[in-house]
Amino acid sequence: MDELTTAEMVRFFRFMHRRVDWPDMDHLVGRVAERCEALHELPVQMQDGRTLYLDLRNPVAIPYLLEGEFPCERWETAFARCIVQPGDTVIDIGANVGWYSSLLSECVGPDGRVVAFEPNPELVRLLQQLAREHPQLEVVDAGVADRDGEADFQVTPNWISGTFGQVDDAIATHRTKLVTLDHFLADRQLTPPTFIKCDAEGVELQVLAGARALLASEWAPIWMVEFSSEEAEKCGQHPARIAEVFENVADQRYQSYIINQQDGTLDPLAIPSAGPFWFNVIFTPPHLGGRLDLWRDHLATADGEDVVLIEE
Repeated sequence: MDELTTAEMVRFFRFMHRRVDWPDMDHLVGRVAERCEALHELPVQMQDGRTLYLDLRNPVAIPYLLEGEFPCERWETAFARCIVQPGDTVIDIGANVGWYSSLLSECVGPDGRVVAFEPNPELVRLLQQLAREHPQLEVVDAGVADRDGEADFQVTPNWISGTFGQVDDAIATHRTKLVTLDHFLADRQLTPPTFIKCDAEGVELQVLAGARALLASEWAPIWMVEFSSEEAEKCGQHPARIAEVFENVADQRYQSYIINQQDGTLDPLAIPSAGPFWFNVIFTPPHLGGRLDLWRDHLATADGEDVVLIEE
């Protein structure tokens, strides 16, 4: 299947999605992909012009294929695009198919740097294709943890919810390298990052335990951390403990916010008393408070969809 034909197939799937009430579209796409090797590493253009490489056998690829976006994190996407600046060093923990890795690569430009960590080898394969188009993007096939070493990473049927915890429906187990963020940054002598996106599928506490020096440093970055009660429970944890880590960092006074999904404003963090719940939390050290002002200024001067798209 040549490039033209694959592009036509993407258009066909999107047309069917828009015009036909086909509830099993994801199953149809997956069955076609099982029989077509060209759909195992397919370049697909997103609504904002970026290209992601998708394996259409992977259920998590379907929203990107059909919608050309990551609709459940539109505000977070716009927020990251607004506050990350050219020349920044940024980190993507749990890069998956590269929605944020590609976005951040565009934000930092050729003089910046993006380090994307992903422990799932099937997703690393797709990210490496992306890195060929973005020299500022480094893909690290490892999990970020509280120690250096190795651990078993279990891949679940939807591919995205792989975990270092315990699950009953794993379809594959991979022996995966582990690194701590403090040691990695010291070994590479990287410029201190200004922004970290952390979606570690329930082991966020381990990520933070391996980043104690960074958290307490004078150049501590802004963190955007996923709070998922279900993923944390798989690992015997609770997201409230993540907030406690930031609250207890010596000599830092992190401010914690949730992006209001109605208007994009930054609301103070309030953790639900019971699950299930899922959202992202922004933790900001005092010295980077001005980055949040960039977002507030944008909200004050833009309307509706313009805020979400934030093409500047």
